[in-house]
Amino acid sequence: MYALQQPTTRSCAAGAPHARRRLPACQAIRTIPPAGVPRRAAASAGLGSGCSATERTVTLGDVEAASARTRTPTPRRSRAKRAAAPGHTPGATKLRTLLVGMQRAVVTAAAATGPEPASATRAFRTAADAVNAVRHAAPPARRVAHQGCAGAYTEVAALVACPGLQLYPCERFDIAFDALLHGEVELAVQPIENSTGGSILQVIDLLIKHPEINIVGETSLRINHNLCALPGTAIKDIKLVMSHPQALTQCDHYLNRMGPDVERKVSTATAAAAKMVSERQLRGVAAICSSRAAELYGLEILQPSIQDSQSNVTRFVVLSRQPNITVPEDERPHKTSLVFALNGGPGQLFKALAAFALRDIDLLKIESRPPRPESLTHGDMGAHAARYPYIFCCDFAGKLCDAKVQNAINNLQEMAPMVRVLGSFPMDPALGGVDVDVVMREMERRCCEVARADA
Repeated sequence: MYALQQPTTRSCAAGAPHARRRLPACQAIRTIPPAGVPRRAAASAGLGSGCSATERTVTLGDVEAASARTRTPTPRRSRAKRAAAPGHTPGATKLRTLLVGMQRAVVTAAAATGPEPASATRAFRTAADAVNAVRHAAPPARRVAHQGCAGAYTEVAALVACPGLQLYPCERFDIAFDALLHGEVELAVQPIENSTGGSILQVIDLLIKHPEINIVGETSLRINHNLCALPGTAIKDIKLVMSHPQALTQCDHYLNRMGPDVERKVSTATAAAAKMVSERQLRGVAAICSSRAAELYGLEILQPSIQDSQSNVTRFVVLSRQPNITVPEDERPHKTSLVFALNGGPGQLFKALAAFALRDIDLLKIESRPPRPESLTHGDMGAHAARYPYIFCCDFAGKLCDAKVQNAINNLQEMAPMVRVLGSFPMDPALGGVDVDVVMREMERRCCEVARADA
């Protein structure tokens, strides 16, 4: 908006101590027309590229002097109050204050040196208007990443755990983690455990691989799997069943009853299998998916609720780059997740668990697994990957700020060469109490209400 002018002179009033003074190039300011405006048109509109015969150049010395005369103290507000003000945009307040102060100084300096430079004033006002537009613009949408396309169970979990956030679907678990790491989303929701199929090892490996990501919450859904195919398909015509590996595992008994000739094929998500069957018009192929996915992709439900257990519950974790800070005043029950490794020798695991048992800490879950070298690429875990035949993942009841929890972890660190806390977060109060089909029907109802309101 502003460009430096070559060294110039300024005429002062008669009798001034410096009747004619040459100013350095770094102190002279002139306005240039906005991009895309011809200089001739800009000149006719009062946005000339320099000073006209009736205008005097306003220098930085004039601006500084006038600014000092017109500066008035303003009441100071705390940073918290400024951040809470409506329409606050970080960084815009300082820029707006600077521009308004410069505009006031230019007008005052022009009054002292000659006719007001209209071009400079217009330029300052244009800049101030642009800052005001930024200041009052809507903040960027808050987004939550989830694995799978529309109709996936993780999508429903993201809606339940993070209401009001914009969904950001990802094809794979690692893509959702990368989106969170690079700041493309604020949160991510990932499945971590199923009551039938067990732990989701891919997610656990990614949590171990990325210590920058923390568990800050959890939710759970009661999952109902459906056998779906193109309309007009009979169950006896099915030769291939596609779905996510966890869904195939959770429906193992039903698939065995379909006969040995029915093949199974793994897909990246339950909804992705339904989408593939629909888009490619695959005859004789069925997908195990949710009722919402079947409706979205025009499939017919051949058999509902084919999961082995009718109390089929999947637990999801909410992930963030910032850890959840627990406080003693929070009376909600909390859960803490951590991973650790032990040296070889008899009784090592017994001693590690005693750190929790002796302090009356309820151990909710523990499992061991061999470390995967590709997931142990950071810090102490990567350095000791070859030394430890197993790593242990455990959940226990308690907040990280509790004294007994801190003492237990300190005790564990004395015997375990590697300990990492994955997160401390509020427990899901209704574990498995939310039916995924009920949530989906509620989603459809709200979508219909929004459509009617827009019409």
